[in-house]
Amino acid sequence: FYMIIVFQGTQEGKHGTAAAMVTAAAFQMARSNKKIAILSFCDNEKKNNIENFAFTSDDMPDIGNPLAELGDFEFTDAGIDALIRRSETGILTKEHFNNCSMPAVKAQNGLDIVGTTNAENFEDDMTLRFDVAKKVLTVAEELYDYIFVLADSQHAELTRKLDEVADKIVVVIRQGKADASFDFPDEIKNKISILAADYEAESSFGVRYLKNSYKAKKIFIMPHSVTYRDACTNGSLVRFALRNASLEETPGDINYKFSGAMKELLDHVCGKVEETDEQEAEEKEADELQPEVKPKKKRRRQMHEVPAESVKVETVAKKKKLFKKQETYDRIVIGEDKLENGEQVVDKDALPERRERGDYVLNESPIT
Repeated sequence: FYMIIVFQGTQEGKHGTAAAMVTAAAFQMARSNKKIAILSFCDNEKKNNIENFAFTSDDMPDIGNPLAELGDFEFTDAGIDALIRRSETGILTKEHFNNCSMPAVKAQNGLDIVGTTNAENFEDDMTLRFDVAKKVLTVAEELYDYIFVLADSQHAELTRKLDEVADKIVVVIRQGKADASFDFPDEIKNKISILAADYEAESSFGVRYLKNSYKAKKIFIMPHSVTYRDACTNGSLVRFALRNASLEETPGDINYKFSGAMKELLDHVCGKVEETDEQEAEEKEADELQPEVKPKKKRRRQMHEVPAESVKVETVAKKKKLFKKQETYDRIVIGEDKLENGEQVVDKDALPERRERGDYVLNESPIT
């Protein structure tokens, strides 16, 4: 099993696509424990630099050996450039992927990030030599369960070629008026999911408006989150995802809605996560260790038999009010206990055995 998922913006802009993709990939790794790779087929721009969203400057793994320097660029045997060179000059293997990618978690191939290119005109070059890009993706399919690919929709020709080989496509839009250039060939429309990033529920451009504007049955959202925005700035999106991936039962958390929205997106794009046999066994064992709780039996109220001679009925007259008819009511007296209008008045000293809880019975019928 493997899946290629292409993330892209629109012709109007990127709308935080790189950050959204890194976050989605980290959430998917945390919830599924699958092997995941992240790579970019975009030119080296700040908004496309996926590793800067995943790692702080202190956490950035030091991989690869310097090969040459040219102007402001240092070419190393790492990242997407190294994989492209390997596929051109020789056989590209799974070991090359391990050596050229930056692990974001301790688990081997749990979440590997392939560094962004340092080459100039990378997108133009990959458009002309797309067969090389396909070789890189083919080897990635042998090693990873999910391959998240960043594409620049403003470079339409390369993006369309990536869309053709993708299993799923996530188009990141801004919350607002629809992009007039939003258009896709019929053969890939069924692959597309639309994601509104930095979504504000109070905006007049809500989900219903976006559905109508983009003629979409479903619009997925990434709710606005201050901690998410800070993680984008700090380069700590992987940590952010790992901390917030399991908030489905924590409604009070500040990122509860964000976590739920990411789960909804990934359930649709990657499929719902099924429990493994090992997880089911652990849950069953935990249930068996729980002490059995027996339901409490209801205590039956004790019934006391009362001799008929101890029961009498008295007629009591209420105090007459001015211009009103005299009112009377019956009072039942059991020993020294009285029932006035159905409410019991107890004389505890006169009938000490009555202190026990119960109903009195006369001739096998309860007195009411």
